[in-house]
Amino acid sequence: MLHDALLFQLIVIGEAVKSLADELKDRERNIPWAQIAAQRDFIAHAYFRVSMTRILNTVTNDLPPLEEAIDRLLVLGPSALDDTDEGRGD
Repeated sequence: MLHDALLFQLIVIGEAVKSLADELKDRERNIPWAQIAAQRDFIAHAYFRVSMTRILNTVTNDLPPLEEAIDRLLVLGPSALDDTDEGRGD
């Protein structure tokens, strides 16, 4: 069950990354945004080929820098993270 919860949360994170504006992602160039989105797709569509060792490595090593980057982006305001028309105020 814990593994399923981790996988689901990584899918959520990957989906959220896909909705970030390119301008925001450009502010945090050290984060592999495309790889995060690709991992989401792999988990969602190749579920039975997922390596839990790689997932646990992601959680341990890759999530802390991502969390720090998101915290820095949140300083801009939550609406800055939304790539929809409503989030941009268009």
